Amino acid sequence: MAFALSLGWLRELFAPQPIRGRGWMWIAVAVVLVFNALRFAALDYDSAGLDLVAAWLVAGLCIGFAEEVLTRGTS
Repeated sequence: MAFALSLGWLRELFAPQPIRGRGWMWIAVAVVLVFNALRFAALDYDSAGLDLVAAWLVAGLCIGFAEEVLTRGTS
C-alpha cells in the first residue's frame, strides 16, 4: 500500500473502472465461480493441513494482484 501511495497509483487503482460489454459476458465468470466453489467444497481441508491452505490463499491473492498490475499497467 505504501509503495502504491509513493508512486501515486492509489488514485487510479481505486477510481471507478469502466465495464464494457453485455450481460451475457458474465456467464463465463459465473461458471468459473461455480466450479471453483464446488471444488473447494469437496476438498478435505483436514488432510491438506493449515500450511497448504494458507499457501493457496496467499497464491490466489498474489495472482490477482499480478493480473491487475499487468492488465491495467502503471500509467
